[in-house]
Amino acid sequence: MLVTASTSGIGFAAAQGFLAAGADVVVNGRTETSVQAAIARLDGSGSSLTGFAGDLGTESPAPNW
Repeated sequence: MLVTASTSGIGFAAAQGFLAAGADVVVNGRTETSVQAAIARLDGSGSSLTGFAGDLGTESPAPNW
């Protein structure tokens, strides 16, 4: 589950909820620092938790998956 703008606020809470439900979660924020901080605060036990930095408002923000 990709949760955009998930390093704080509603997006962070959504990521927490999906993890609690057992989903594999990808967090996203504009900076690598904010993404790593969010990952450190989230408890991904039992689920896969990863993240990437990028502004989804630009043409090529995401890694090639």
